[in-house]
Amino acid sequence: MRKLALVTLLLAVPLFAADSYVLRLDSISYMNGKGMSIESLKQLKNAHGKRFLWFERSGHTYVVKDASELERAEAIVRPQSELGQKQGALGEKQSELGQKQAQLGMQQASLGLRQASMSGSVHAQEELSRRQEELAKKQEALGKQQEVLGHEQKKLGDAQDRLSAQVERQLADFADQCIRTGVAKEVR
Repeated sequence: MRKLALVTLLLAVPLFAADSYVLRLDSISYMNGKGMSIESLKQLKNAHGKRFLWFERSGHTYVVKDASELERAEAIVRPQSELGQKQGALGEKQSELGQKQAQLGMQQASLGLRQASMSGSVHAQEELSRRQEELAKKQEALGKQQEVLGHEQKKLGDAQDRLSAQVERQLADFADQCIRTGVAKEVR
Protein backbone atom coordinates (compact mmCIF):
# COMPACT_ATOMS: atom_id res chain seq x y z
CA MET A 1 0.00 0.00 0.00
CA ARG A 2 2.86 2.38 0.81
CA LYS A 3 4.50 1.77 -2.59
CA LEU A 4 1.25 2.61 -4.38
CA ALA A 5 0.95 5.88 -2.44
CA LEU A 6 4.55 6.79 -3.31
CA VAL A 7 4.05 6.06 -7.01
CA THR A 8 0.87 8.14 -7.04
CA LEU A 9 2.71 11.00 -5.36
CA LEU A 10 5.55 10.88 -7.87
CA LEU A 11 3.13 10.91 -10.81
CA ALA A 12 1.38 13.97 -9.40
CA VAL A 13 4.60 16.02 -9.39
CA PRO A 14 4.78 18.25 -12.50
CA LEU A 15 7.57 17.27 -14.88
CA PHE A 16 8.80 20.84 -15.22
CA ALA A 17 8.71 21.44 -11.45
CA ALA A 18 12.48 21.41 -10.93
CA ASP A 19 13.17 23.40 -14.08
CA SER A 20 12.13 26.83 -15.29
CA TYR A 21 10.90 28.21 -18.56
CA VAL A 22 9.96 31.50 -20.15
CA LEU A 23 7.92 31.54 -23.33
CA ARG A 24 8.02 35.06 -24.73
CA LEU A 25 5.54 35.83 -27.50
CA ASP A 26 5.90 39.48 -28.40
CA SER A 27 4.37 41.37 -25.45
CA ILE A 28 3.21 38.31 -23.48
CA SER A 29 5.40 36.16 -21.26
CA TYR A 30 4.48 32.75 -19.90
CA MET A 31 6.71 31.72 -17.03
CA ASN A 32 7.03 28.74 -14.76
CA GLY A 33 9.54 27.39 -12.35
CA LYS A 34 11.74 29.15 -9.87
CA GLY A 35 10.58 32.56 -10.96
CA MET A 36 12.46 35.32 -12.64
CA SER A 37 13.05 38.95 -11.86
CA ILE A 38 11.91 41.67 -14.24
CA GLU A 39 15.57 42.52 -14.82
CA SER A 40 16.38 38.92 -15.80
CA LEU A 41 13.42 38.88 -18.18
CA LYS A 42 14.66 42.14 -19.76
CA GLN A 43 18.09 40.58 -20.22
CA LEU A 44 16.51 37.58 -21.96
CA LYS A 45 14.50 39.88 -24.23
CA ASN A 46 17.63 41.86 -25.09
CA ALA A 47 19.55 38.68 -25.86
CA HIS A 48 16.85 36.76 -27.75
CA GLY A 49 14.30 39.25 -29.07
CA LYS A 50 10.53 39.34 -28.73
CA ARG A 51 9.83 35.66 -29.46
CA PHE A 52 11.68 32.80 -27.80
CA LEU A 53 11.41 29.86 -25.46
CA TRP A 54 14.07 29.83 -22.78
CA PHE A 55 14.26 26.88 -20.41
CA GLU A 56 16.44 25.00 -17.96
CA ARG A 57 16.65 21.23 -18.07
CA SER A 58 18.86 19.16 -15.79
CA GLY A 59 21.17 22.07 -15.00
CA HIS A 60 21.53 23.20 -18.62
CA THR A 61 19.99 26.32 -20.15
CA TYR A 62 18.48 26.34 -23.65
CA VAL A 63 16.77 28.74 -26.01
CA VAL A 64 14.47 28.05 -28.95
CA LYS A 65 13.94 30.82 -31.50
CA ASP A 66 12.67 28.86 -34.51
CA ALA A 67 9.36 30.44 -35.61
CA SER A 68 7.56 27.17 -36.37
CA GLU A 69 8.63 25.65 -33.05
CA LEU A 70 7.48 28.77 -31.21
CA GLU A 71 4.10 28.43 -32.92
CA ARG A 72 3.92 24.88 -31.55
CA ALA A 73 4.78 26.15 -28.05
CA GLU A 74 2.16 28.88 -28.42
CA ALA A 75 -0.43 26.27 -29.38
CA ILE A 76 0.40 24.38 -26.18
CA VAL A 77 -0.25 27.40 -23.92
CA ARG A 78 -3.18 28.85 -25.91
CA PRO A 79 -5.96 26.85 -24.16
CA GLN A 80 -4.64 27.96 -20.78
CA SER A 81 -4.55 31.57 -21.92
CA GLU A 82 -8.10 31.36 -23.29
CA LEU A 83 -9.34 29.87 -20.03
CA GLY A 84 -7.60 32.66 -18.14
CA GLN A 85 -9.47 35.20 -20.27
CA LYS A 86 -12.76 33.49 -19.38
CA GLN A 87 -11.84 33.69 -15.71
CA GLY A 88 -11.03 37.37 -16.11
CA ALA A 89 -14.37 38.09 -17.77
CA LEU A 90 -16.18 36.22 -15.03
CA GLY A 91 -14.21 38.17 -12.43
CA GLU A 92 -15.38 41.41 -14.02
CA LYS A 93 -18.99 40.26 -13.71
CA GLN A 94 -18.38 39.41 -10.06
CA SER A 95 -16.87 42.85 -9.53
CA GLU A 96 -19.87 44.56 -11.13
CA LEU A 97 -22.22 42.62 -8.87
CA GLY A 98 -20.05 43.50 -5.89
CA GLN A 99 -20.32 47.19 -6.75
CA LYS A 100 -24.11 46.90 -6.98
CA GLN A 101 -24.14 45.15 -3.62
CA ALA A 102 -22.02 47.92 -2.12
CA GLN A 103 -24.39 50.58 -3.47
CA LEU A 104 -27.39 48.78 -2.01
CA GLY A 105 -25.55 48.43 1.28
CA MET A 106 -24.94 52.18 1.36
CA GLN A 107 -28.62 52.80 0.67
CA GLN A 108 -29.56 50.42 3.47
CA ALA A 109 -27.19 52.17 5.86
CA SER A 110 -28.64 55.54 4.93
CA LEU A 111 -32.18 54.29 5.52
CA GLY A 112 -31.09 52.78 8.81
CA LEU A 113 -29.69 56.12 9.94
CA ARG A 114 -32.91 57.84 8.96
CA GLN A 115 -34.93 55.25 10.86
CA ALA A 116 -32.77 55.69 13.94
CA SER A 117 -33.11 59.47 13.86
CA MET A 118 -36.88 59.46 13.35
CA SER A 119 -39.15 59.30 16.30
CA GLY A 120 -42.85 59.41 16.52
CA SER A 121 -43.95 59.09 12.88
CA VAL A 122 -45.20 55.52 12.59
CA HIS A 123 -46.09 55.99 8.92
CA ALA A 124 -42.57 57.22 8.06
CA GLN A 125 -41.01 54.36 10.06
CA GLU A 126 -43.18 51.82 8.19
CA GLU A 127 -42.22 53.36 4.83
CA LEU A 128 -38.51 53.18 5.70
CA SER A 129 -38.94 49.59 6.87
CA ARG A 130 -40.67 48.70 3.60
CA ARG A 131 -37.82 50.25 1.61
CA GLN A 132 -35.29 48.38 3.76
CA GLU A 133 -37.06 45.11 2.94
CA GLU A 134 -36.99 45.94 -0.80
CA LEU A 135 -33.27 46.62 -0.60
CA ALA A 136 -32.72 43.41 1.37
CA LYS A 137 -34.53 41.43 -1.36
CA LYS A 138 -32.35 43.05 -4.02
CA GLN A 139 -29.25 42.22 -1.96
CA GLU A 140 -30.42 38.63 -1.66
CA ALA A 141 -30.96 38.39 -5.43
CA LEU A 142 -27.49 39.82 -6.09
CA GLY A 143 -26.06 37.41 -3.53
CA LYS A 144 -27.61 34.48 -5.40
CA GLN A 145 -26.12 35.77 -8.66
CA GLN A 146 -22.73 36.07 -6.93
CA GLU A 147 -23.08 32.51 -5.69
CA VAL A 148 -23.76 31.25 -9.23
CA LEU A 149 -20.75 33.16 -10.54
CA GLY A 150 -18.64 31.85 -7.67
CA HIS A 151 -19.51 28.26 -8.59
CA GLU A 152 -18.67 29.03 -12.22
CA GLN A 153 -15.34 30.58 -11.13
CA LYS A 154 -14.55 27.46 -9.08
CA LYS A 155 -15.24 25.23 -12.10
CA LEU A 156 -12.96 27.40 -14.23
CA GLY A 157 -10.30 27.34 -11.51
CA ASP A 158 -10.44 23.56 -11.30
CA ALA A 159 -10.21 23.35 -15.10
CA GLN A 160 -7.25 25.77 -14.99
CA ASP A 161 -5.47 23.53 -12.46
CA ARG A 162 -5.95 20.47 -14.67
CA LEU A 163 -4.96 22.37 -17.80
CA SER A 164 -1.90 23.82 -16.10
CA ALA A 165 -0.60 20.35 -15.27
CA GLN A 166 -1.29 19.26 -18.86
CA VAL A 167 0.53 22.30 -20.28
CA GLU A 168 3.52 21.64 -18.03
CA ARG A 169 3.74 18.05 -19.24
CA GLN A 170 3.40 19.10 -22.88
CA LEU A 171 6.02 21.83 -22.53
CA ALA A 172 8.38 19.40 -20.82
CA ASP A 173 7.93 16.94 -23.70
CA PHE A 174 8.31 19.79 -26.18
CA ALA A 175 11.53 20.98 -24.51
CA ASP A 176 12.96 17.47 -24.54
CA GLN A 177 12.05 17.10 -28.21
CA CYS A 178 13.70 20.43 -29.03
CA ILE A 179 16.86 19.27 -27.30
CA ARG A 180 16.83 15.91 -29.15
CA THR A 181 16.28 17.54 -32.57
CA GLY A 182 18.85 20.27 -31.97
CA VAL A 183 16.30 23.09 -32.27
CA ALA A 184 17.06 24.09 -28.68
CA LYS A 185 20.45 25.72 -28.50
CA GLU A 186 22.34 25.49 -25.25
CA VAL A 187 23.15 28.86 -23.73
CA ARG A 188 26.24 29.24 -21.62
